[in-house]
Amino acid sequence: MTLLYKTNEDTPPPFSGVAYFERSCDPFHPKKIQEALGAKVDSSDVKESGWMAIDWYENPIGFIPDGTGIKFPKPEFELAQGYFNDGRMFAYPKNEHLSELKAR
Repeated sequence: MTLLYKTNEDTPPPFSGVAYFERSCDPFHPKKIQEALGAKVDSSDVKESGWMAIDWYENPIGFIPDGTGIKFPKPEFELAQGYFNDGRMFAYPKNEHLSELKAR
């Protein structure tokens, strides 16, 4: 199977088993855990931003960094500003649950 697209700030991963995605920083990025490790970590090649996968119960269940290559067709989705004050974007799948998800 060939690479079909890469994720970025305007394009989320497929919605397989995910209610929606929100823009986020990687919670396990080396920059975030340097203090816990007590050492400097070279994180120059690790993407910090990406898409946090959210399930139907509003739990974060995964993180996909920007630049991840996807071998599935690009999903049909709608980007909308989320409910956080920082203006982060949410990506909703275009399906029968779109209006329900956006109303949360």
